[in-house]
Amino acid sequence: MKKLSLFTLLISAATLASCGNGGGTTNCSVAPEATQAKVTNAFLTQAKMTYNNMRPQYNYYLTTFSFQELELYSDNTYKLSISSSTFTAIELPTEGNAAKGNENANSLISYMGKFTSKVDDLDDKTLIVTFEAPTRIFGTADDNGFIDTDNWTSTMKEHWTDKVMGINEEGTGTVIKSETKYDTGADYLAARTITIKSTYASTDTGIMEWVDVTNKLKA
Repeated sequence: MKKLSLFTLLISAATLASCGNGGGTTNCSVAPEATQAKVTNAFLTQAKMTYNNMRPQYNYYLTTFSFQELELYSDNTYKLSISSSTFTAIELPTEGNAAKGNENANSLISYMGKFTSKVDDLDDKTLIVTFEAPTRIFGTADDNGFIDTDNWTSTMKEHWTDKVMGINEEGTGTVIKSETKYDTGADYLAARTITIKSTYASTDTGIMEWVDVTNKLKA
């Protein structure tokens, strides 16, 4: 595992989430829809930290730092980006900001689709943004690599699969019992029920509430 400064990694993640045209298959890939329409507003959530104790099965803890960025476009489309970085072996100093940890996993995934918005009746500087189900997913994750449901490749078909896990006979770990692969990005999206709850976003501060995204396989 790589040992990295938490501050360095979180700044890098923020840069990736806000970068412009990167082209190719990098984290900075911008959806064509976004480049054809103007950004009318953008918002960030406050950072969220979650903590998981993996003991007694594994001798470590997981600490995940996440934040979300929302871009709204003039053609009534949105891009909701979720940045997540997970560490083990976090070391917090008694003084200063030189926290350290082992990088475990990183992802930057964006969802795109249509939205509607209205001004809050109680606060004219607050928007209530309502999302339709996303029609496109793109981004990167450490374990699976690049994904773009609008530009599906054979590599994505191999890496972005649905796995059913189970405990092996010795009871010491998990094994893949079955695996589903998708021939197209449309098939990948169709297999899922992706729900994005509405959020309150401040046009004054640029801060929005955390957006609850549910991504599960259809029954």
